[in-house]
Amino acid sequence: MKKQIIEFKEKEYKQSIENLDKAIREINEAITVLIANGKTTIDMDFIIDLSTDTRAFINTVFYGKLTEILKIYGVDIQKYDLSRDETTRNLASSAIQYLWEAAKKMHISYLTKYLLNEKFIIIKDNVAEKAPNAEDNLKENFTIYTLNDRQYKTTDIVNNIIKELRELEKINVDPNTFFTVHGLYKVDNEWKIQAKSFQNIN
Repeated sequence: MKKQIIEFKEKEYKQSIENLDKAIREINEAITVLIANGKTTIDMDFIIDLSTDTRAFINTVFYGKLTEILKIYGVDIQKYDLSRDETTRNLASSAIQYLWEAAKKMHISYLTKYLLNEKFIIIKDNVAEKAPNAEDNLKENFTIYTLNDRQYKTTDIVNNIIKELRELEKINVDPNTFFTVHGLYKVDNEWKIQAKSFQNIN
């Protein structure tokens, strides 16, 4: 089956590029904190856990650190009552405090979480940077294609309608003089197809 582009969401794509640049800056700020506190190897999995599941991830690290401290004193974590030993608890908590500081450097929301993917961001030698094909991959994310033969044919017809609309505009005639245009919108004075209009064309 042949396919063609119905709609490229240019506004959303441009915003995603800005969000990507911002995410990379913030990840590198977090990495600086991590390295300053002795973390020598950082990968995307670590950053994803720290930025998107922060509390659970840091709690896991906390109990790991607590286990290490108790082991020094020959105490089994399974038999340890955390509520009755503020000193050891504070010692473990202080040891992982830098993770909270690093996490606060990153402002990853549910809207930008998808950027934490090696299609878009890679970490090389403890430095975050754009993946080689990041912008192309983002462009693909915001490109909507025809899914069947009817949508393909409809796109051809609508594109021909757009050509006629442009011809009307060339002679300073508003297309809305004759009919209300549905399923189309304008960006930078260019007609675009609204992909959601194709939802019921199966």
